[in-house]
Amino acid sequence: GNTVVVFEVKQRKDARYGHPAEALDARKLKRVHQTALHYVTYVLRQPEANLRFDAVLILGNERSYRLEHSKDIG
Repeated sequence: GNTVVVFEVKQRKDARYGHPAEALDARKLKRVHQTALHYVTYVLRQPEANLRFDAVLILGNERSYRLEHSKDIG
């Protein structure tokens, strides 16, 4: 069947305020999941579609950065 991949993107200019992944708590992931379910059901009209949640985590700025892609985060 179809899989819809939902990306959550988090960026921090430096580690002083923590790693971008630290902003992805259970409450945030629950809201993203609920929104994605609504989207695939009512917009795409594919309630049977599989959902996968990924994160793109960026530490740095446009001149110097580290990018991480974490698959299946929740």
